[in-house]
Amino acid sequence: MGTSARAAGGEAPWVSLWRFAVHIMVASGIFLLVATPAVLLDFLVQWLTSLHVSAVVIVGLQLAEYTLFGVDVFLLIAYAIRTGWRTMKAL
Repeated sequence: MGTSARAAGGEAPWVSLWRFAVHIMVASGIFLLVATPAVLLDFLVQWLTSLHVSAVVIVGLQLAEYTLFGVDVFLLIAYAIRTGWRTMKAL
């Protein structure tokens, strides 16, 4: 193949796109692994609320849940942007 069909790193363009797709799929899997405890915390909060547990405990657990999920979403978006930028540079 000619040099015009190769990416900057000497690879075919589809290799960079494939690498991007794999990275996003793995990152999504990690996102789900980290998001699962946040969902479980939500179920725990609902159950403890039905048992009339102290509001301080409920608010603390909700804060932990929202923080965990918010940081997880932020990191997934940041990683997707960074990986997309690197892929675009490689093309």
